[in-house]
Amino acid sequence: MTNSILSPMPVGKLIRDKYNFFIPYYQRGYRWRKEQVEKLLDDIYNFVRDKENAEKYYSLQPLVVVNNKSQSKKCDKCTHQAKCNENNESQKCYSVIDGQQRLTTIYLLAKYLFKKSIFTIFYESRPEIESYLENISIDSQEKNIEQHFLHQAYVVIHEWFGRVFGDNLESQKAKRFENAFRALEEDDEYRLQFIWYDITEQNNGNEDEIELFNRLNKGHLSLTSAELIKAEFCGEIRIKYKDNKQLALEEERRFFREWNEIENQFQDDAFWYFICNESASGKKYETRIEYLFDLLINQQAAPQNISVDDSYKTFHQYEIYKKSKGESFDERKEIWEFFQTLLGWYYDRNFFHLIGFLIQAEVSLTEIKKEIENQKTRQNMVNALRQLIKKKLDFSLDNLDFKNSSHKHKIRNILLLFNVEYLLQNKNSNQRFQFDVYQSYEWDLEHICSQTSLPGDSSRKNWAEKVLCYMLKMPLLESEENQEKKQSKEEKRKYFILKFQEAIDAKKCAEQKNAESEEMSLIEKLFNYFMKDQNTGVEFEKLYKDVRGAEIFQEPPNIPKDDLTNLTLLDSGTNRGYGNAPFAVKRQYIIEKEKAGLFIPPCTRDVFLKTFSTDVRNMFFWDPQTDGLQHLNAIKKLLAKKLYLDN
Repeated sequence: MTNSILSPMPVGKLIRDKYNFFIPYYQRGYRWRKEQVEKLLDDIYNFVRDKENAEKYYSLQPLVVVNNKSQSKKCDKCTHQAKCNENNESQKCYSVIDGQQRLTTIYLLAKYLFKKSIFTIFYESRPEIESYLENISIDSQEKNIEQHFLHQAYVVIHEWFGRVFGDNLESQKAKRFENAFRALEEDDEYRLQFIWYDITEQNNGNEDEIELFNRLNKGHLSLTSAELIKAEFCGEIRIKYKDNKQLALEEERRFFREWNEIENQFQDDAFWYFICNESASGKKYETRIEYLFDLLINQQAAPQNISVDDSYKTFHQYEIYKKSKGESFDERKEIWEFFQTLLGWYYDRNFFHLIGFLIQAEVSLTEIKKEIENQKTRQNMVNALRQLIKKKLDFSLDNLDFKNSSHKHKIRNILLLFNVEYLLQNKNSNQRFQFDVYQSYEWDLEHICSQTSLPGDSSRKNWAEKVLCYMLKMPLLESEENQEKKQSKEEKRKYFILKFQEAIDAKKCAEQKNAESEEMSLIEKLFNYFMKDQNTGVEFEKLYKDVRGAEIFQEPPNIPKDDLTNLTLLDSGTNRGYGNAPFAVKRQYIIEKEKAGLFIPPCTRDVFLKTFSTDVRNMFFWDPQTDGLQHLNAIKKLLAKKLYLDN
């Protein structure tokens, strides 16, 4: 083992050198059940029986330890201290801060395989466990709960070996299983090892041990791949400057500043969702900086010579990646320069939007980097990004159909790219597309002019409420203040009844000469529908037809088209907020959401403001045959200008 605080620890070394492990009183006893023991056995067996696994290693989770040596280098923690002190073996006696459940299971496995003294485990709260483990067998008697779980696990191991190998314990696979526990060197085939995390130098006494244990086990500090990589950096710095502690301290502080700067930047959602598409990656990053190391690893062929029993693959692959670069490799320089490249892309408006779009379109950042890194000028890099977009996406815009499930993803990408390029065409603007919000929402392809199909049963009341609010010139988007006041459905009902009645009375007074107008009649119908606790489907269908056919809305009688003449990009929450409401209601709802600071894609906003329409004499109707065609032409014109389409 090196002097690093983080290194591989072969199980064979623990056995050969007879390490001593001390489990402090503040840790609970052994509690692994049958399923957990069998899962570990199955994983190791699947590893050793794979013929392609030659020269690989199987890595167990981190074992976090503190060396039990005093200033006089004498062990003062466990009952075998006399032996430790006599043989000066305190260097091999460790308190286990985290990982004791897996360590104990490995002990039981080794004990079953070798039937002799291996390493020792001493439980401070139950000293008799050391002797019980030393003599454990299928017939051992259980005198307390600790012994029950230990004996149960040993029986599970015995039964598993009988089920998997039967009487053929001399088979090649059985021998590989056993040899995995004996292997010591890096070139040994089928090596079983822990990630050895020695925090002795950081620990200042028993109270620090307890604090670290509590943080690990309460979830405040998770040992992710990133934490292990960070610890490895610290260990390498200490080795490099072992003869100059002051210089080592200064270098360590400088490294921490660099690491924290990267980590803080990755915590910025605007930056994170620009470079990472979590839904496409299939990996949820608990520590986002880990993604940086995945990106570095993925620039090479992915290493295939490790197996792991947990989530530490990034750590192991990065270790192999470093070795492949040779001794002259300056990993800190590479990490910092790569981070600065990402930062440069983020602050460049063109790179931000084009790379951000590619990430949303599920193109890997590794592929993006390779596409542009050899370009000589910035403009060439921008052109290369657009060519990559063109290569990855099919931009034939005709004959697209929302009802065709294979077209939906394509339509969504086209509309997203339209939004991105729409922002980029204004070179004097600093506005940026909010990829962070885009990833956090679920996005729908929204019909600009609603289809004639009826809203579902559960949304009909909400639909009537939104249309009625619009007609009475009431806010469609409830304010936070009003939401706080309405703590129950009944309170909400009373609140709206009062407001509706006030508005109706005011409208009647203002229209005394024409109190029976079509508009007032429609308001009454909507209000009565809203007031009734139960309404039939026939009643709603009639109300829906009356609203669509009213002069105030003038919704087309036929089902609008399902192509880009009548589709825009909208989050599902907003879409469900008004259902199949008339265009005028949708328009007002969109305006109110943007006023409230909520994200609306810029092209969606401008669709409802009819920015793409040449005839805006009536802002409250949408005609797919005129407004819709002009919207489609705007998309084609912009994408052709940016060379995605032929002119």
